[in-house]
Amino acid sequence: MKILFISEYFPPKGKGGGEISCFLLAKYLVKQGVEIHVLTSKFKETKKEGIIEGIHIHRLATTGENPSSIFSNIKRDVSFAKSIKNKTRQLIKKHNFDIIHYFNINSIKGIIKTKIPKIIHINSPVLFCPKGDVLFNGKIECATHCNYNAFSICFKNSKNIGKLKNTTILKYNPIFKKYLYNAYIKKINLLKQFNYFTPISNYLVKKLQIQNINNI
Repeated sequence: MKILFISEYFPPKGKGGGEISCFLLAKYLVKQGVEIHVLTSKFKETKKEGIIEGIHIHRLATTGENPSSIFSNIKRDVSFAKSIKNKTRQLIKKHNFDIIHYFNINSIKGIIKTKIPKIIHINSPVLFCPKGDVLFNGKIECATHCNYNAFSICFKNSKNIGKLKNTTILKYNPIFKKYLYNAYIKKINLLKQFNYFTPISNYLVKKLQIQNINNI
């Protein structure tokens, strides 16, 4: 069996739990005799192609280096999805993959139309929050599908937008607020294109079911 993993970041450029999960699962499957390829982003200090612990690494995609930077996030939004789609198609032509497994929330935007079964790794509830940060005053905010009015109130009173600080410039910018909500709706709709889901907790299973996704 040959599987393509897609992760926006990958060690040594890991940014969170998604990359760790990707690396650990890849290493395990390699030991079981599965051929694993990882498509991830390229950076100045990393080689484009290589093998790490039996994992075939393809650092070909383009993204922003720092998720805590506004300018880096703009680059992520503009370039990552397009580059992942292009590079995925190129790798599919070279390799006969049996499965494509997407990691990281941002990787969802790189999904392509193909007959190859697609799996999405759901490791965080931030997917289900337009501002990418489900905590508010240390408590989980939402138990239902988020609508725009509820989001507007939450957005105004939140300290963070994902890994960004919710500064006055962002907080009172209606264009930015609308962009965040539209991006959230787009990602939720993209979930319907996946064949299988791997949520890491019962809480995330319930989050998927709220979106009428039950093929878990």
